[in-house]
Amino acid sequence: MKPTALVVGDPQFDGISQLPGARAEASEVRGPLEGADIAGGHMGGAAATKEAVTSALPRASIAHLATH
Repeated sequence: MKPTALVVGDPQFDGISQLPGARAEASEVRGPLEGADIAGGHMGGAAATKEAVTSALPRASIAHLATH
């Protein structure tokens, strides 16, 4: 079975400032994964809710979280 990845970068939370470095980190991590032909998804900002991330995690064999 081919590995899959989930990369989460800079999720948005009320009252907590955004982290541009976390967004950049997630982008950097995605490059080598794509280069290794590892399929996957990326979530960031308001789309990276607790519900969305926890729902996607069971389908990923690799997870990278660039968060607070």
